[in-house]
Amino acid sequence: DFIGHATCPIVHAADDRSVMESLESLPHIAHSVHRLWPGLAYHLGPSTLAALRNPYGRAPRPNPERLRMPLADTDPRHQAAFGAAWTLGYAAAVAAQEVQVLSLHHSHGPSGPLLDPAHPDAATSGPGACVPGWNVLAALAQAQGRPLLACDGLPSALSALAWQTGGGHPAVLIANLGQADIRLACPAGSLARALHHPFQRTAPQLLQAVPHAGLWLQPYDTLLLHVPAAA
Repeated sequence: DFIGHATCPIVHAADDRSVMESLESLPHIAHSVHRLWPGLAYHLGPSTLAALRNPYGRAPRPNPERLRMPLADTDPRHQAAFGAAWTLGYAAAVAAQEVQVLSLHHSHGPSGPLLDPAHPDAATSGPGACVPGWNVLAALAQAQGRPLLACDGLPSALSALAWQTGGGHPAVLIANLGQADIRLACPAGSLARALHHPFQRTAPQLLQAVPHAGLWLQPYDTLLLHVPAAA
């Protein structure tokens, strides 16, 4: 037996700040679930930016112009860097909440893996390119079953999830959920890969050396960091 539900971040408001702030409610929701149904496995999702249901009407609102609006059946940010940052923010928010199954986004359709051919980046990304959020999901899959590590002392606008890799070094997913640039200092010898761009699943996903001066994360940038084991 298990208890499960999905969530929607655009029921009452759909501006960028409100959508990211909705992530703060997830640990409290999970706490309530465990108190109400103790001992049951907890399955969370499928959750995505767009609305699956409309609690005030027969269906979510059609959004042919792809606007940021409450209870829309599609959300343009799913195709953008925002969607990648939100995906990580969601996973990080519930990582310590005893969620046995976390399902984010859809297997197909406007909230699925494929970049819309009408997206401005589609021409340069090539046919079959995936949205940035799927880059984050692929990285999260690497953390499955691995020991999680604490991420302390980060600015409040940064969301992070860290784990011990099979090779013994820490890996960190980190995203800027805020609306201002943030400088990130990294241990010497760190490697990084940006996850906030559309990508081809068959293309090599290479890590690059982090400059000695660190990195600047613009709003909604998401990175995968590999940190030396001695750091």
